[in-house]
Amino acid sequence: ACPPLLARWSDRVGRRRSLGLCCLAYCVEYGLLSVLQSTLGFSLVFIAGGVLASHNVIEGSCIVDATSCTVARSKAFGQLFAALGLAFILGPIIGGELSAIHSSAPFAAAMMLSTGSLLCVAVMPEYLPEQVRRREQSGASVLSTLHAFKHLIQQNYQLRWYVYASALSGMGISAFITVRTIWAHYTFGWQGPHIGRVVATYGATVVF
Repeated sequence: ACPPLLARWSDRVGRRRSLGLCCLAYCVEYGLLSVLQSTLGFSLVFIAGGVLASHNVIEGSCIVDATSCTVARSKAFGQLFAALGLAFILGPIIGGELSAIHSSAPFAAAMMLSTGSLLCVAVMPEYLPEQVRRREQSGASVLSTLHAFKHLIQQNYQLRWYVYASALSGMGISAFITVRTIWAHYTFGWQGPHIGRVVATYGATVVF
């Protein structure tokens, strides 16, 4: 439920400020995870970080703002997912190897990378013009967003089935992701480095 709210907020205040909040949330989250020893505290921080760090929808909005034709937009989204795939290849491999050194090392490394992202966002251009943001402020609300989405899927047959298919696919992927590390650990006895290498293959499929 949080990505639509963050996207709507970015329509009001601009993309750079919203992405900055997401990057800052990542920095704080990983910093806390690197020092926490409590399972409850770990879980609460992880949930709170997930609420504030849902940046993917804002990245897509930046592409829509910066491109005016379908070809350029498709190419930009392809490049975005290729970059995400490379991150999914390198991140798990590096994180897995760091976990063999110390349990908090992957989180400390993630915090440093998030700090670098925050610095990049600080100097990036603003993709959403100010006059557009003022127009969004005049009538933007969560309720109006829900009504607009409901009207859209009622009027567009293809979009309706796309939403259904995406929801079912997302449920399956989420169910797998939540247990894959535990399953691999108890079934094969894998530790961080082994699991990291396997998860990296997911990134390879995204790039492909």
